[in-house]
Amino acid sequence: MNKPDNIIPTISVIVPIYNAEKTLNRCLDSLINQTFHDYELILVNDGSTDASLDICHQYASLYPFISIIDQKNGGVSAARNAGMEMAKGTFITFTDADDEVTPLYLSTFINLIDHNDLCIQSIMQIDPNGHLQTTTLTKQTCTTQNEMAEVIIEAYYQDIPISACNSLFRHDILERHHLRFDENIHVCEDADFVLRYLPHCQSVLVTSQANYKYYSPSHHKTYKEPNALRTSLKLIADTQELTDDKTLQKALRGLYLDWCIEELLHYTPNEEAHTLAAQFGRLCQPYLSESKRPSFRHRLFKHLCISNNPPSILSTAKAVMALYHFLQFLMLRNRKPSSKA
Repeated sequence: MNKPDNIIPTISVIVPIYNAEKTLNRCLDSLINQTFHDYELILVNDGSTDASLDICHQYASLYPFISIIDQKNGGVSAARNAGMEMAKGTFITFTDADDEVTPLYLSTFINLIDHNDLCIQSIMQIDPNGHLQTTTLTKQTCTTQNEMAEVIIEAYYQDIPISACNSLFRHDILERHHLRFDENIHVCEDADFVLRYLPHCQSVLVTSQANYKYYSPSHHKTYKEPNALRTSLKLIADTQELTDDKTLQKALRGLYLDWCIEELLHYTPNEEAHTLAAQFGRLCQPYLSESKRPSFRHRLFKHLCISNNPPSILSTAKAVMALYHFLQFLMLRNRKPSSKA
């Protein structure tokens, strides 16, 4: 039983779900036990092959504010987008099926959002061994793009994920600017979404209060990114749109520049090769000196990549990795114990 269509909840909480039977009860129990009650819960089953959908139906049969979307597997971004299409709330937030929240999660958002366009909470991070660490952001209200850029930098250096899950968005802004998750990327899709939302904000409130429990993933990941070079380039482009301040642009670019270079070096050219290399030449090649990664292949690439011409960039990356692998081979061969006389 779903909430009547004419009832508009204050918050829509969207939960993308894929083969989450081991953690889903924990997640849903935490969302049901909120001190704030004017919300709807949208569960998006993204083609699960385990008991996840059955669990969703069990909860929906007990709680009329729960709705279910059952769709073919399309990835976490597609699942969140489907939830956004159904959402009726004035505000929207997201919770991942392997995480949980405290009872004060939604009430904290509502108490703080006021006239702000975005509210970001700090988080509690739980590693695969169960160790909990609360990482807090500086409490502040940002009213300029430069201040918002500084929050992104602070979060990065405190190892706080730039996530849709500890953020409360205004539904009308999302609709007015047609903002959705990019379904072509499955790593850092949260950062991309938030970075594209920020330029439309007049004010952003950041709080040191932490009510979201983020379970750091183990070596296993449900969603995999088939083209991380595309993702890293997109994130650099996003950050450059956020501020006109050259110092902040440099700092933001530095967050993803080393990752972008590493992905280029390991990139297997396909039909996108020329387009991505052209983007790299525009967004990264003029700033290679800013890369701080000390690895041999990064330093060699910085010195050899002197052209922003796409074929030259691709051939330089290929040559660097060929030399790198050859030197690795020589080192391994020299380490082999000599045979006895």
